[in-house]
Amino acid sequence: MITPRDGAQSVNGGYMYPEKFFGLSTDTKPSGVANGSEFFEIDSGKSYTFDYAGGDWYEGVPDPGVGGGGGSGSDSMFVVTVTTEVVDEVLTATADKTLEETIAAYEAGSHVLIHLVDYGTKYEVFPEYDGDYFAWLVSYVSSASGDHGAINLYSYEWYMEGDAEVINIELFTFYADDNS
Repeated sequence: MITPRDGAQSVNGGYMYPEKFFGLSTDTKPSGVANGSEFFEIDSGKSYTFDYAGGDWYEGVPDPGVGGGGGSGSDSMFVVTVTTEVVDEVLTATADKTLEETIAAYEAGSHVLIHLVDYGTKYEVFPEYDGDYFAWLVSYVSSASGDHGAINLYSYEWYMEGDAEVINIELFTFYADDNS
């Protein structure tokens, strides 16, 4: 079975998306996940890719440089924690590493992983890098009263503006049609 990187896979009338998992080499890898899902062993540095048709994990992960997320296929991981908060009614984000450090790690072949802490919810994402900035998306379905399952999409861009680092955040909200 071939699944496009970061694409949906039709399973039993629904859709599954490849996921990225992180754990120890002693942890049991998940089963029943989408084709192309990845598992990274933090303690050993080994990466595995899931084959949905066979139900097995195979050592090795396709080079994320093809679809974004990391340098030249190395198994080293460079983790950046980005925390969002509201300051004076403005959503802001701060990183625990500098953009310069992150670019250097990427160019040295490390996979860059953004550990995003957003209103207490944690996301793990591999950003895209285009030579000038890192970018990533986070989405969720709102369960707030009256939202009727609105989809919120946050777009992040991390770049230099003069001598200052900027993490720009844009929110897009999509509402389902309510035909009742």
